[in-house]
Amino acid sequence: MKIPGFTLLELIIAMAISSMLAVALFSSFYQINKTSALVEQTISIDMRAAILQSLLEKDISGAFVPKIDEPKKSSTTQALQEQKNQAEKKEKEPKKPENKQEEKKQELEKAFFYINSGNNLKEFTFITCNPLQIYGQTKPRIARVSYRFQEKEKGSYSLLRKESSNIIFGTEKDSVEYEVIGDIKELSFEFIIPVPGKEKTDFKTLKEWRSAQNIEKQKAIIPQFVKVNLILWDNYVHANEQSFEFRFSIYTFIDHLSKKEETKSEQAKEPEKAQEPKTNTPAKPNLPGQANAKK
Repeated sequence: MKIPGFTLLELIIAMAISSMLAVALFSSFYQINKTSALVEQTISIDMRAAILQSLLEKDISGAFVPKIDEPKKSSTTQALQEQKNQAEKKEKEPKKPENKQEEKKQELEKAFFYINSGNNLKEFTFITCNPLQIYGQTKPRIARVSYRFQEKEKGSYSLLRKESSNIIFGTEKDSVEYEVIGDIKELSFEFIIPVPGKEKTDFKTLKEWRSAQNIEKQKAIIPQFVKVNLILWDNYVHANEQSFEFRFSIYTFIDHLSKKEETKSEQAKEPEKAQEPKTNTPAKPNLPGQANAKK
């Protein structure tokens, strides 16, 4: 009597086929997980870079240097010396009718300021006319924006942003600071200004931008272009990194140059007007009828 069942050969063949199917399924599952992790890693890095690029482009493109009626700070000794000098000048000069002189407009402190700390930024603050707008709220169109680095782990940083409607430096301490992106390896800025030559215009790149020094040395209030060098870590084990490079144009740079040229042309015209001789217009002779009428 035969008992129904499988032979040993049939069991071996079935086990071989099932093991081959299991290996194929496991390899495909492993490949899918690896591909999805790579795609997610790439998307996360590109997304963070896109967020930073969009925000920096909006802030930097609207950067400008306003001027306000703010007297310069001076010590007591300097103030007394200035008063003595003014008194001596008044004694020597002939008396003139008093005219109320308008205070000269002074440039704001750190209107466009950037310094490095190694390969990363240390402080970047400037004034922009493109602040973040909140739906349903009215805000001024001028704001001071500040960026700084904060170390989260060894070799990994996060970028913090702060915005305030108080454009005077040092008065924006009460404004809210928030994280823009994280997992940054390096972030630095470079500033490009044109240097006019005899035949062509060259461009000079500066690693830092200090307002007072650049006005004296480079004769520029703000740069024309800003270059951003960015290196981001992945969100997992910080084993992979990706580099980015952005370039932004500051549109108010042309306005500053045009204002300088206008002031130079006005200053050049002033001595010409002073040298022009004053012509005495001859008096018109009275007609006979007019003379008799006056008599």
